Amino acid sequence: MRNSNLPLFPSDNVHDCLQSPVEEKGIEVDENRIEGGPDFGRRSGGFGLADPLQKMPGILDVQGLSEEGKENRLKRRSSALYLPNFADGNCIKPSLPLREINVELETKPKLQKRSEKVFFENNTGIDGFPSLAFKKHHLVFEVVSIDADKSGRLIFVKEVNGENLFQLKLESFWSHTKLTVGTRMKIIDPRFDKNNVISVTQDQGIIVVEPTVLISSTTLAQGFWCKRKAIFSEKFRSCDTNIALTLGNVCHELFQTALVRRPRIITEAWLLMEFRNNIASKLIFDFVVLEVTPEEFEEQMKPYLKNIMQWMKAHMPSPTGNNKPLSDGSVIADIEDIEANVWSNTIGVKGRIDVVLRRKNDGAIIPFELKTGKSSYSMEHEAQVLMYCLLLSERGSGQIPSGLLLYMKDNKSTPVNPNLVKLKGVLTTRNEMAFFAGKLGIDTFPNPLTETRFCSKCQYATHCSLLQNYNSNNTGISEEMGKFAAERTAHLSQEELLYGKKWIEWTFDEWEANKKKKNMDKIFEDSPTKRETDGSAISYVTLTNCEKKDGGEFWWSFQKMDSSELPLKTLEVGDMAVISTNSFVAIELGIVVDRTKESVTVKCSKKLAEVFSESDRIFHLDKYDSQTMFSNQLNGIVNLMSNTPEAKKVRDIVINENPPKTRKLLKSEVESIKSLVKGLSEIQVKAVVKALMAEDYFLLQGSKDSGKMDTVVAIAKCFIALGKSVLFTGHTNTVVDNMLLKLKEVFPEEKLLRIGGRMEELKSLRLEEKISKYKSWKEVLDSCRPMLMKIPIVVTTFATASSHQFFNWRSKFDLCILDGAASTLQSTVFKPLILASSFIFVDDCRESGSVISCDEKKEKSVSLVEKLVPVAEKVGAYMKLDIFV
Repeated sequence: MRNSNLPLFPSDNVHDCLQSPVEEKGIEVDENRIEGGPDFGRRSGGFGLADPLQKMPGILDVQGLSEEGKENRLKRRSSALYLPNFADGNCIKPSLPLREINVELETKPKLQKRSEKVFFENNTGIDGFPSLAFKKHHLVFEVVSIDADKSGRLIFVKEVNGENLFQLKLESFWSHTKLTVGTRMKIIDPRFDKNNVISVTQDQGIIVVEPTVLISSTTLAQGFWCKRKAIFSEKFRSCDTNIALTLGNVCHELFQTALVRRPRIITEAWLLMEFRNNIASKLIFDFVVLEVTPEEFEEQMKPYLKNIMQWMKAHMPSPTGNNKPLSDGSVIADIEDIEANVWSNTIGVKGRIDVVLRRKNDGAIIPFELKTGKSSYSMEHEAQVLMYCLLLSERGSGQIPSGLLLYMKDNKSTPVNPNLVKLKGVLTTRNEMAFFAGKLGIDTFPNPLTETRFCSKCQYATHCSLLQNYNSNNTGISEEMGKFAAERTAHLSQEELLYGKKWIEWTFDEWEANKKKKNMDKIFEDSPTKRETDGSAISYVTLTNCEKKDGGEFWWSFQKMDSSELPLKTLEVGDMAVISTNSFVAIELGIVVDRTKESVTVKCSKKLAEVFSESDRIFHLDKYDSQTMFSNQLNGIVNLMSNTPEAKKVRDIVINENPPKTRKLLKSEVESIKSLVKGLSEIQVKAVVKALMAEDYFLLQGSKDSGKMDTVVAIAKCFIALGKSVLFTGHTNTVVDNMLLKLKEVFPEEKLLRIGGRMEELKSLRLEEKISKYKSWKEVLDSCRPMLMKIPIVVTTFATASSHQFFNWRSKFDLCILDGAASTLQSTVFKPLILASSFIFVDDCRESGSVISCDEKKEKSVSLVEKLVPVAEKVGAYMKLDIFV
């Protein structure tokens, strides 16, 4: 039962809630207790009380209004307005559609002059679990102190943006929630006791720790097996692929395509042709990397094609299938959405739901999750679907639906029925992961498993072992795990371990500093108008066109509602955009592909779901600031610490400061390059020769007018003439593209490959364009794979070299040229260095000094170029072109 002290309509001040108990069944409503008119609609759990006879003008006029007034007017246009029928306590259906009423409203609706009893629906269908859609019972606090007494922890919290202090009592499994001073939490529907005490018990209330730390549902599922691995996947993201992952992605896409297209007759042959015609071409590079033949891949697909066909025929509505009930008795009425993107700062979770179904039985919307393997009970899979159930309940009425899992390997589906214990159990796991995911540092990871039998095959085994060495608090680590970590790092000297620790700490510090400047919390906390003023968003736009392109993607075009110009420099071509409505954050993500003064076009993977196109016509576009560069840097440090000959060589140079070695050029090599250095100055020729003689590295510095670019091109020409490969990298796309334009003047296109980039003039050199020329499987196997492996000059940025799977597949080059390493973190260039037998640093003479932005670290850090200059000078492996000009 709900505690009678908890008001059904609490005021904005939590302290008032404690001092003003109300009757359980209703509350007196007057003008002073309700704000916002129709904005206080179904998303906040209440009713906007309006006079139905109020005059409604014919158009929505926003001219001449203040920014605040304009924003309120636009909000009312899209929010749902309910007109209560006080005679029977129910909401009557207005004569006009809700969105039309809101468009027509000019002023804030008048409140009823008389008080009435209003009943609020807060039923989730699960006793003891509160509604996520009823926002008035969602309270945000910050921990101010944690003490201990005989009964356990004494936790005191205060309202965020408030001064009132409360004691927080956590009972049952909530008592184990990890908290520190400063932790923010959302408490939903707690029990209010006397003396400013708030209690969360097994039967009432839930806690969400750091609700703006959005844990992906996939990461959450991983956390049920190994929380440490799950957090590594959040902070040290990798780009690896494998045959099982690719097969799973293909089967998912085929299943979803069949749902959307609904062929009258579906067969295995239809699915196979869909794969060959529309999917295979997008996976050519994956097949190259996996070194799998088309026959082998399609053979592995066959069981899935048969099962997809059988499922469609059995359960889809006519004309595709017979609309038979699913395993839980549900009958499909329609497909509501595919790959539905959901972000929630209510429960701190984000996810992409494979399929959202509408049931014919009761009209409920339920999640339908696809798995490639065989059916078996999996706590991880069930937890993922439970989170989807909660996410959909928040977007709807608050009622928590059931969900379904389909295992495509044997075509068996498993119902997922939420209950109080399961839901609160999943949330406690999510809270523990958010406690670690929201913090950045060496000590911000859960303890490892006690047993190690599965650890040797884990992709994060080296990461995990290194951080165990670095962690100052190793309590809770088993003897077996400690021995495993020691063996994995036994090849490293103490100096090398300390260097790795230092750079991991500094990278986390840089990440933390960047998060304070650029974080996505604003998308939940600030109004669209404020975000636009701050330069991070374009607010209040309408969708003017949604066009499907040949590649299968959709281009969404937006412009301002009043056709005014868009703000300058917000969301430029290449930026990632988060698309939201007034009601829902992040309904889709995409890349900006076109930008004019009046419009912006975003490339998305699907068309706008009908549920949004019908109900929400106003959108907001926020720039998504990715933090992947820090993950790349952290992975670069781990690569440097790995037990390989290539990593050992780079450690000897970077950490142990071994002087670079040189070799003598063969007479035949000298003859081969003579004609290639004609036209260069004497000092430029000398630089080319030193680059050819370097077995380890060579440093070349010079200003823009020193002939540095011509020297670099000559070095590349000589290496190619000697039958060697060159990887050219730079710290920005501009640097890389400028060099590639120079290389294009002297090399034919078949000898150049660009990984990444957007410059139209270089489009024909990009990886995607080169592989798109191969139309048949035979060509891919016979020509594409050898071409990509043998193409002599590959050009990319430091970041892409550290993250693109191309460099996991082709991981050896004879020479790596690094332009701009003096202005980047040392950890940014570790992966490019490991890819090559020798390397040349090319930099402007003025690009030197500290590259750490955190003030307290600046004195301790210099760029890798500045670190190596004194060593290289002693053995003649450093040249400065300017002094000869």
